[in-house]
Amino acid sequence: MRQSSRVVAFVIVLVLCPCSLLAQRGGGRGGRGSTGGGANGGPAETQEMKDFKLGAAVQANERQVALFQALAKDAETARSQAGELVRVGKMTPDQFTILGAAIETARDESKNFLSSLSEQQRSGLKAFRKNVEKADSDVGKNWEVLNQQFERANKSDQQIAAEMAKLEKALAKFVTEQWDLGDKMGIQNPGNR
Repeated sequence: MRQSSRVVAFVIVLVLCPCSLLAQRGGGRGGRGSTGGGANGGPAETQEMKDFKLGAAVQANERQVALFQALAKDAETARSQAGELVRVGKMTPDQFTILGAAIETARDESKNFLSSLSEQQRSGLKAFRKNVEKADSDVGKNWEVLNQQFERANKSDQQIAAEMAKLEKALAKFVTEQWDLGDKMGIQNPGNR
């Protein structure tokens, strides 16, 4: 009984299959049967399919996820330290050194993360990557100005506080741009759960 039902199912598939194949190939007219399809005679690729393929191509691998998590933690630490110093309104040399180390670590990790991107990721994430690089550059510039202000003999707490506020803003933008890139790569932000 089982054998005969398998044979019947197989015969039905064979009978129906050529018709559906002819329909897919232009109704059996012998040509490609192109009716506005893609380059290889198949259907045109939709924007949704292109977006899906791009999304798959830019997904982070395990190593990149680990690099990113360390980077995100250290970038947030630097931003948090700068924010605390802005609230206090002044900074000791030790606090300045600690903040400088935190910023340097976050910026180095950002460069390492960006260098881990594959060619497909670099291409598919070009705008996000450029935003991170710009934010990193802004942090570097603001840090340099603060550094110069801090080392001046006639420095004022108001000038340092103003430069520190600019640095905190640049660090906040740096963190945001990092997470925008990470989100595009499928890396979950634990703060958004």
